[in-house]
Amino acid sequence: MTVTIAVRLDKARFAAALAGIPHEHQLFIAGTFGPAVEGRTIERLSPGHGEQVGLYPQAGAADLDRALAAARKAFDDGPWPSMTGAER
Repeated sequence: MTVTIAVRLDKARFAAALAGIPHEHQLFIAGTFGPAVEGRTIERLSPGHGEQVGLYPQAGAADLDRALAAARKAFDDGPWPSMTGAER
């Protein structure tokens, strides 16, 4: 048996509920947070209210290159490759 309960939250209460949640997010590359190199973003809207609930960086090729370089450096210079499988 499935029970569906409709919950309606007015826009003012919805905005108040979102007030304490960060809306702008950043990429995490090489141990630091930052925007996408090209500065493009993706907006996420609440399907129930049409209000913005998040703004995310739209990573591009330059961001991928930075992330891959950071991963390669961490692998080559960090302790991870010399650890045993159990240690990882």
